[in-house]
Amino acid sequence: MMKAYRAKAEALRIIEGSVAEQYAMLWDYCHGLEDKNSGSTIKMQCEFVDGETIFKRLYICLKSLKRGFKMNCRPFIGLNVCHLKGIYDGQLLAVVGIDPNNETWVLAYIVVEMETRESWTWFIDLLAKDVNIVNSQGWAFISDKEK
Repeated sequence: MMKAYRAKAEALRIIEGSVAEQYAMLWDYCHGLEDKNSGSTIKMQCEFVDGETIFKRLYICLKSLKRGFKMNCRPFIGLNVCHLKGIYDGQLLAVVGIDPNNETWVLAYIVVEMETRESWTWFIDLLAKDVNIVNSQGWAFISDKEK
């Protein structure tokens, strides 16, 4: 049974690559998004420790989603967080709005190392610039704030 498990794990590693290889391809993914979607906001933060690059955060807000949100959606922003499981822990933050049909409109998605004041500030500053929120007057924010 264990031999079959190791064989399957090795086959998946050959087909899909390792998690570290996938994270290394994030730079190419971000550059590809910027090339194909000019006007989108794509920010990636890394730390450099002992000559090694360590992924920290990623923010993606595509131009078409931004434009559609500004043109059609209500001044409502919903924030939700889910935990990422695997070798590299982290959290996925999703930002949604409400369109005229009362359906959710995905605005941006973010991956952070953990839910801290620093990561939330970084994320909210980028979101405020993308959506042109000068002050919170007239805006509604909702989150699943459990803590």
